[in-house]
Amino acid sequence: MKNRWLWIAMASAVVGSLIISAVYSADDEIAIIRTGTYHGNEVVVDSGPGWFGLFGADSSFEVRPVAVAVNQAYDPIIGDSTGKRVDIDRPGEPLLLVTGIERLEAGPVSTSFAGDQFVNLGQEIDFAEKGGYPYSLSAVGEARLRNGAGEMLFYNYSLVLRHADTLQTIIEYPVLALDGLPTLMWAGDLDRDGRLDLILNLTNHYNVDLYVLFLSSEAGPGELVRKVAEFRTVGC
Repeated sequence: MKNRWLWIAMASAVVGSLIISAVYSADDEIAIIRTGTYHGNEVVVDSGPGWFGLFGADSSFEVRPVAVAVNQAYDPIIGDSTGKRVDIDRPGEPLLLVTGIERLEAGPVSTSFAGDQFVNLGQEIDFAEKGGYPYSLSAVGEARLRNGAGEMLFYNYSLVLRHADTLQTIIEYPVLALDGLPTLMWAGDLDRDGRLDLILNLTNHYNVDLYVLFLSSEAGPGELVRKVAEFRTVGC
Protein backbone atom coordinates (compact mmCIF):
# COMPACT_ATOMS: atom_id res chain seq x y z
CA MET A 1 0.00 0.00 0.00
CA LYS A 2 3.00 2.29 0.25
CA ASN A 3 3.02 3.83 -3.23
CA ARG A 4 6.32 5.67 -3.36
CA TRP A 5 5.46 7.72 -6.42
CA LEU A 6 3.53 10.34 -4.46
CA TRP A 7 5.10 13.64 -3.63
CA ILE A 8 7.59 12.88 -0.86
CA ALA A 9 7.85 16.45 0.35
CA MET A 10 4.16 16.48 1.19
CA ALA A 11 4.46 13.22 3.08
CA SER A 12 7.39 14.63 5.02
CA ALA A 13 5.29 17.58 6.09
CA VAL A 14 2.71 15.19 7.48
CA VAL A 15 5.12 13.55 9.92
CA GLY A 16 4.26 14.39 13.50
CA SER A 17 0.62 15.18 12.77
CA LEU A 18 -0.63 11.85 14.07
CA ILE A 19 -3.23 12.10 16.84
CA ILE A 20 -4.27 9.25 19.11
CA SER A 21 -7.76 9.85 20.45
CA ALA A 22 -9.24 8.32 23.58
CA VAL A 23 -6.35 5.86 23.86
CA TYR A 24 -3.64 6.08 26.51
CA SER A 25 -0.58 4.05 27.35
CA ALA A 26 -1.55 1.50 29.98
CA ASP A 27 1.66 0.03 31.31
CA ASP A 28 5.25 1.14 30.75
CA GLU A 29 6.45 -2.41 31.45
CA ILE A 30 4.72 -3.85 28.40
CA ALA A 31 7.04 -3.73 25.40
CA ILE A 32 6.89 -4.87 21.80
CA ILE A 33 9.51 -5.26 19.11
CA ARG A 34 10.13 -7.14 15.88
CA THR A 35 13.10 -9.15 14.72
CA GLY A 36 15.47 -7.43 12.33
CA THR A 37 18.21 -4.79 12.16
CA TYR A 38 17.43 -1.24 13.27
CA HIS A 39 19.07 2.05 14.13
CA GLY A 40 20.62 1.72 17.56
CA ASN A 41 18.39 4.27 19.30
CA GLU A 42 15.24 2.49 18.15
CA VAL A 43 15.92 -0.66 20.18
CA VAL A 44 15.47 0.07 23.88
CA VAL A 45 15.12 -3.53 25.12
CA ASP A 46 17.85 -5.86 26.34
CA SER A 47 18.69 -9.48 25.59
CA GLY A 48 16.99 -12.08 27.73
CA PRO A 49 14.07 -14.47 28.27
CA GLY A 50 10.54 -13.54 29.25
CA TRP A 51 9.30 -12.71 25.77
CA PHE A 52 6.54 -14.25 23.67
CA GLY A 53 6.34 -14.37 19.90
CA LEU A 54 3.11 -14.30 17.90
CA PHE A 55 3.68 -16.84 15.13
CA GLY A 56 1.43 -17.93 12.30
CA ALA A 57 -0.19 -17.17 9.00
CA ASP A 58 -3.69 -16.57 7.68
CA SER A 59 -6.09 -17.26 10.58
CA SER A 60 -3.91 -19.78 12.46
CA PHE A 61 -1.69 -18.15 15.08
CA GLU A 62 -0.07 -19.23 18.32
CA VAL A 63 1.99 -17.68 21.08
CA ARG A 64 5.39 -19.24 21.82
CA PRO A 65 7.90 -18.32 24.56
CA VAL A 66 11.19 -16.97 23.23
CA ALA A 67 14.40 -15.39 24.40
CA VAL A 68 15.48 -12.20 22.65
CA ALA A 69 19.07 -11.50 21.64
CA VAL A 70 20.06 -7.88 20.95
CA ASN A 71 23.48 -7.46 19.37
CA GLN A 72 25.47 -4.66 17.82
CA ALA A 73 25.14 -4.51 14.03
CA TYR A 74 26.27 -2.49 11.06
CA ASP A 75 23.88 0.34 10.19
CA PRO A 76 24.15 0.89 6.41
CA ILE A 77 22.33 4.22 6.60
CA ILE A 78 24.59 5.72 9.27
CA GLY A 79 27.62 3.87 7.90
CA ASP A 80 28.93 2.51 11.19
CA SER A 81 28.29 -0.24 13.75
CA THR A 82 25.80 1.66 15.92
CA GLY A 83 22.88 -0.44 14.68
CA LYS A 84 21.23 -3.22 16.66
CA ARG A 85 20.10 -6.64 15.49
CA VAL A 86 17.13 -8.36 17.21
CA ASP A 87 16.98 -12.15 16.99
CA ILE A 88 15.20 -14.95 18.85
CA ASP A 89 16.26 -18.40 20.02
CA ARG A 90 13.91 -20.43 17.85
CA PRO A 91 13.17 -20.74 14.12
CA GLY A 92 10.38 -18.85 12.45
CA GLU A 93 9.51 -15.22 11.95
CA PRO A 94 7.02 -13.88 14.52
CA LEU A 95 4.61 -11.13 13.58
CA LEU A 96 5.41 -9.45 16.89
CA LEU A 97 7.44 -9.97 20.05
CA VAL A 98 5.87 -8.88 23.32
CA THR A 99 6.71 -8.92 27.02
CA GLY A 100 5.04 -7.72 30.20
CA ILE A 101 1.45 -8.92 29.63
CA GLU A 102 0.32 -10.87 32.68
CA ARG A 103 -2.42 -12.81 30.89
CA LEU A 104 -0.19 -13.91 28.01
CA GLU A 105 0.57 -17.62 27.79
CA ALA A 106 1.78 -20.12 25.24
CA GLY A 107 -0.67 -21.81 22.89
CA PRO A 108 -3.05 -21.09 20.02
CA VAL A 109 -4.79 -17.72 19.93
CA SER A 110 -8.10 -16.96 18.29
CA THR A 111 -7.47 -14.86 15.19
CA SER A 112 -10.01 -12.85 13.20
CA PHE A 113 -7.67 -11.10 10.77
CA ALA A 114 -4.05 -11.27 9.65
CA GLY A 115 -2.51 -9.27 6.81
CA ASP A 116 -1.52 -5.73 5.97
CA GLN A 117 -4.67 -3.84 5.05
CA PHE A 118 -5.38 -0.16 4.73
CA VAL A 119 -8.98 0.56 5.73
CA ASN A 120 -10.33 2.79 3.00
CA LEU A 121 -12.92 5.49 3.51
CA GLY A 122 -16.35 3.96 3.81
CA GLN A 123 -14.90 0.48 4.24
CA GLU A 124 -15.78 -1.68 7.24
CA ILE A 125 -13.98 -4.82 8.39
CA ASP A 126 -16.51 -7.01 10.17
CA PHE A 127 -14.67 -9.34 12.53
CA ALA A 128 -17.84 -11.31 13.27
CA GLU A 129 -17.57 -12.67 9.74
CA LYS A 130 -13.85 -13.39 10.15
CA GLY A 131 -13.74 -15.12 13.52
CA GLY A 132 -16.84 -14.68 15.60
CA TYR A 133 -16.06 -11.40 17.38
CA PRO A 134 -18.93 -8.87 17.18
CA TYR A 135 -16.62 -5.96 16.39
CA SER A 136 -16.01 -3.87 13.29
CA LEU A 137 -13.31 -1.43 12.21
CA SER A 138 -14.20 1.36 9.80
CA ALA A 139 -12.64 4.53 8.38
CA VAL A 140 -14.14 7.99 8.02
CA GLY A 141 -12.76 11.17 6.49
CA GLU A 142 -12.54 12.88 3.13
CA ALA A 143 -10.46 12.11 0.03
CA ARG A 144 -9.69 14.92 -2.38
CA LEU A 145 -7.02 16.16 -4.73
CA ARG A 146 -4.50 18.60 -3.34
CA ASN A 147 -5.02 21.98 -4.98
CA GLY A 148 -2.71 22.60 -7.91
CA ALA A 149 -0.76 19.37 -7.53
CA GLY A 150 -3.09 16.54 -8.47
CA GLU A 151 -2.12 14.25 -5.58
CA MET A 152 -4.88 12.40 -3.76
CA LEU A 153 -4.85 13.03 -0.01
CA PHE A 154 -7.03 11.88 2.88
CA TYR A 155 -8.19 14.62 5.26
CA ASN A 156 -9.43 14.09 8.83
CA TYR A 157 -8.95 10.34 8.45
CA SER A 158 -10.03 8.31 11.51
CA LEU A 159 -10.16 4.62 12.36
CA VAL A 160 -13.20 3.74 14.46
CA LEU A 161 -13.67 0.47 16.37
CA ARG A 162 -17.25 -0.55 17.13
CA HIS A 163 -18.80 -3.12 19.45
CA ALA A 164 -22.60 -3.01 19.88
CA ASP A 165 -23.38 0.64 20.74
CA THR A 166 -19.83 1.53 21.80
CA LEU A 167 -17.64 3.45 19.36
CA GLN A 168 -13.98 4.25 19.94
CA THR A 169 -11.75 6.34 17.71
CA ILE A 170 -8.45 4.51 17.58
CA ILE A 171 -6.47 7.07 15.60
CA GLU A 172 -6.96 10.39 13.83
CA TYR A 173 -4.82 12.07 11.17
CA PRO A 174 -5.35 15.61 9.92
CA VAL A 175 -3.96 14.54 6.54
CA LEU A 176 -2.55 11.38 4.94
CA ALA A 177 -0.66 10.86 1.69
CA LEU A 178 -0.94 7.65 -0.32
CA ASP A 179 2.68 6.66 0.33
CA GLY A 180 2.22 6.66 4.11
CA LEU A 181 -0.98 4.80 4.95
CA PRO A 182 -1.72 3.03 8.27
CA THR A 183 -2.62 -0.65 8.09
CA LEU A 184 -4.34 -3.29 10.18
CA MET A 185 -1.92 -6.18 10.74
CA TRP A 186 -3.69 -8.53 13.14
CA ALA A 187 -6.90 -8.84 15.14
CA GLY A 188 -7.80 -11.54 17.64
CA ASP A 189 -7.77 -12.43 21.32
CA LEU A 190 -4.11 -12.16 22.32
CA ASP A 191 -4.73 -11.66 26.04
CA ARG A 192 -7.42 -14.38 26.18
CA ASP A 193 -10.18 -12.33 27.77
CA GLY A 194 -12.75 -13.14 25.08
CA ARG A 195 -12.54 -9.69 23.48
CA LEU A 196 -10.80 -8.28 20.44
CA ASP A 197 -7.19 -7.04 20.49
CA LEU A 198 -5.46 -5.24 17.62
CA ILE A 199 -2.00 -4.83 16.11
CA LEU A 200 -1.67 -1.95 13.66
CA ASN A 201 1.04 -0.14 11.79
CA LEU A 202 0.03 3.47 12.43
CA THR A 203 2.53 5.00 10.05
CA ASN A 204 1.78 8.28 8.31
CA HIS A 205 5.01 8.40 6.29
CA TYR A 206 6.52 6.09 3.68
CA ASN A 207 9.81 5.86 5.60
CA VAL A 208 8.38 5.18 9.06
CA ASP A 209 6.79 2.11 10.66
CA LEU A 210 4.88 2.57 13.92
CA TYR A 211 3.75 -0.79 15.28
CA VAL A 212 1.14 -0.42 18.01
CA LEU A 213 -0.50 -3.03 20.24
CA PHE A 214 -4.01 -2.40 21.60
CA LEU A 215 -5.38 -4.70 24.32
CA SER A 216 -8.98 -5.07 25.46
CA SER A 217 -7.98 -6.25 28.95
CA GLU A 218 -6.39 -2.84 29.62
CA ALA A 219 -9.36 -0.81 28.35
CA GLY A 220 -10.81 1.83 30.65
CA PRO A 221 -14.42 3.00 31.08
CA GLY A 222 -16.00 3.71 27.72
CA GLU A 223 -13.10 2.09 25.83
CA LEU A 224 -12.97 -1.12 23.83
CA VAL A 225 -9.17 -1.31 23.72
CA ARG A 226 -6.22 0.65 25.03
CA LYS A 227 -2.80 1.28 23.55
CA VAL A 228 -0.23 -0.58 25.67
CA ALA A 229 2.98 -0.48 23.62
CA GLU A 230 4.51 0.78 20.40
CA PHE A 231 7.67 0.22 18.38
CA ARG A 232 8.76 2.91 15.94
CA THR A 233 11.41 2.44 13.30
CA VAL A 234 12.70 4.69 10.52
CA GLY A 235 14.25 3.57 7.25
CA CYS A 236 16.80 6.01 5.86
